[in-house]
Amino acid sequence: AGARVLVVSMEMTKRENLNRILACTYNAKFATLMKDVCDWTKEDQAHASGAHLKMNEDKPDLHITEKGTQTIETIRALCRRFTPKLVIVDYLGLLTTDGKGRMNREERYVDAANKFKTMAKDFNCAVITACQLNDEGKLYGARAIATATTLLLSIVPEQGLAVGKVRNNRKPDGLLPLVMNGEEQRFEYKRS
Repeated sequence: AGARVLVVSMEMTKRENLNRILACTYNAKFATLMKDVCDWTKEDQAHASGAHLKMNEDKPDLHITEKGTQTIETIRALCRRFTPKLVIVDYLGLLTTDGKGRMNREERYVDAANKFKTMAKDFNCAVITACQLNDEGKLYGARAIATATTLLLSIVPEQGLAVGKVRNNRKPDGLLPLVMNGEEQRFEYKRS
């Protein structure tokens, strides 16, 4: 929609991120885009080149950084430089603390969430971040994350999105009927 976007990826490469965007936005298959070009079939070439052409026509205002180590301060510096309307941080567990000594995971998550809120206000942008689940399917640092976030969504495989929290609004009952289409890297409406 013409908004400037900053993707801070501490886990995936720029190529993986771009290919996910191409797959999601322009109906290309992610697995095809990740293959070596010399392994593409004619159909693969048609899908991929169509996606690339559409992306070039749209000229998204997108900056992706793939540096493996980031702090909130380095992300703030990127915001000052690129003035995005949306910041996506992948992911919360990989953030490095800003030299405050040893903090446990919950303290780090609360600190990061509060700093992201301040950053969103200071730069007039939305900040989205992801975090991992433990073996029981619960968020690491769940209490801290739930306390500090504005909106908390969890993916329930093959079923939809669970809304864990909505600040200043009513939380919807049940799951949102959106399931992940891994082939095209996007959420799609699931008919019941």
